[in-house]
Amino acid sequence: MISCIILAGGKGSRMEYKNKALLKKDGKFFIEIILENIKKIKQIDEILISSNSNELDYLGVNVYSDEIKNIGPMGGFFTVLPKIKNEFAIILPCDLPFLSERLIEELINELKIENWDIIVPKINGRIDYLVGIYSKNIFNSVKKLVEQKKYKIAFLEEGNKVKHIELTEEYLKYLRNINTIDNFKEFC
Repeated sequence: MISCIILAGGKGSRMEYKNKALLKKDGKFFIEIILENIKKIKQIDEILISSNSNELDYLGVNVYSDEIKNIGPMGGFFTVLPKIKNEFAIILPCDLPFLSERLIEELINELKIENWDIIVPKINGRIDYLVGIYSKNIFNSVKKLVEQKKYKIAFLEEGNKVKHIELTEEYLKYLRNINTIDNFKEFC
């Protein structure tokens, strides 16, 4: 079985400081769309959310506030990764309203082939580190990077067994995140 961590702790500075998890597409909050997709995947038996707001408490999922604030997604990794009950977690940002269970299953299938520390998608040479499977065992790497004030998730490649899954361009639609007001107006 595998856990799921949804990163929803951002300030939303490029979104006029709105909580991106609570933006709506087709009448549903982004976070609700993601949860619906996650709950369809049989291998996922635990969902945790990293959020610095109590606005998501209504979801009935364990929500954790960053132990170290203002370090971006690394704060969510640092706080929530040690709390998962499984060896691996799929980690997702809250701003993926087009996420498909198909993409997540592709990542999980790779885990069945061989145990990696990190499995992330790569499309047209671009790696998306915020959509991936991460082993609980990388926490020492996370802790070390936080101590060194290196907050880019890509730094986790150093010293860990990493698999970049080459995916076709059709998967780009699932990875379209909504970062700005213009993105929101265009796609939602």
